[in-house]
Amino acid sequence: MFALHDVTLQYKEPHRLRLTAVSPKDGNETLLFEEDQRRFMVGEGRTVSHQDLSGSPARRSFLFEFCGVLTSEMFDTIRARFVKQETMDGVPTLVYDLTYWGQDDGPYHRIWIDPARRLILKQERFDADSKLKSIFLYKQPSEIVPGLWLPGTTVIQDSHGKTVATIKVSKGRANQGIP
Repeated sequence: MFALHDVTLQYKEPHRLRLTAVSPKDGNETLLFEEDQRRFMVGEGRTVSHQDLSGSPARRSFLFEFCGVLTSEMFDTIRARFVKQETMDGVPTLVYDLTYWGQDDGPYHRIWIDPARRLILKQERFDADSKLKSIFLYKQPSEIVPGLWLPGTTVIQDSHGKTVATIKVSKGRANQGIP
């Protein structure tokens, strides 16, 4: 879905995340996360893939991965450990490592949080061997409703710092209802 240029992200608590786009080849495409289930649908609701992720917490996806926003229910699966305080581009941040409950030696995320806006500014993803896999930079934040900030741009880099994708948010809305 990162290859498509216009992707709609919808989120509803608890942990319902939907990404939709129109592919020139396949028409409507939907990637749907509901708790520990993941489905990929093409066309008019035809399920191409369905996965039960209940035994694989590291394969689940969370809102923070796509747009730098933390949600309370993600902490049912993810544990945060404070690492340090650090200034990033003039903004004081709190740095945390996010691991999966019960998997201390598994993959993890390191995040830099702007505590004033409760928004992640940077994320690094590591594999189980602590090897850096990717970097996400969340830039140009805007407040879409009081207290909810979204990045205007997310830059995704490989482990060498080469940009592999850029996501631009064209508009954001909150509390619009998802069926």
